[in-house]
This record gives sequence, structure tokens and C-alpha cells, in this order.
Amino acid sequence: MRHGLPSNANKLNNAHPLEARLKNWEANQEELKMEGLRRNFGMCEVIRREMEMKFARADYRPTLLGGPSNLHLDILRGKDTTIDWDDVFQGDNFDPPSFHDEMEARLSMKW
Repeated sequence: MRHGLPSNANKLNNAHPLEARLKNWEANQEELKMEGLRRNFGMCEVIRREMEMKFARADYRPTLLGGPSNLHLDILRGKDTTIDWDDVFQGDNFDPPSFHDEMEARLSMKW
């Protein structure tokens, strides 16, 4: 211990080698899908789908009206017929903000 840790100690961690791969699974699958679309239909198809996904992500609905819905984004990704853990348990929203507080925060009106 006087001479420091061994050189291979920096490489050791508590994570399994597959953990990093599983974290990026959906992003890799989406990238492969877009690459296939680009090869089959050209760049315009990929650009069109990216634009549609950007518009679907920008959908906004206040928390008092049910919060943001990812239905449009799920349809574009082809995940509208599956139920994931995140679809059922969306977090701890015990005390939702009031409509006016939420709109002020969204529009950067907190003075």
C-alpha cells in the first residue's frame, strides 16, 4: 500500500461489462434502424423522421392536465403496443405544482 494501488486496480469496478452495452441498447437500435432507412430510401427519410420525433418531443401539456404524453413519440418509434416499467411507474408526483407555477417556470418568468 505504500507504493500505491496496482495499475490494473483502476480498471476494476463494480459494473458488469454488459451494463454499459444495455444502457445504450435503445440508442444503438435506433441508430441501426435509421442507417437501414438511409440505405433504402435515402437521407430525406431519415431527416423527415428526425423532424417528426423532434416535434413529438416538443409536445407540452401541464401536469394538472395529465402531464406530458409520449404517445406520439411511441408511435413513431414503433413502441405503442408495448408496456414498459416506465409506462406504469412514472415517478413520485405527490405534490404537483400549480398550473401558474408550472407555466411561469416553463416560460422563465420566475423573478
